[in-house]
Amino acid sequence: NEAETPLQFAQRAEKQLGTRLEDIAEAVSAIRYGRHNAPEEALHRVRSVYQSLEERLSLWHKFKLSVRRAFTVRKKA
Repeated sequence: NEAETPLQFAQRAEKQLGTRLEDIAEAVSAIRYGRHNAPEEALHRVRSVYQSLEERLSLWHKFKLSVRRAFTVRKKA
């Protein structure tokens, strides 16, 4: 299987979530592949969408996400 680009993932997720994600995917692509800084408005949009989606999670899924974050080792940039 080929890996999805951020834009492909956003287009697929938009259908399921009912929210526009293309602008976020473009910002992610620019940061990841183009080594650019995200515009401030893109960061605000990411925070807004993330908070909105997080609110939709059940308590159980919020718990699982918190545990996963607590035990995930991240590489330093």
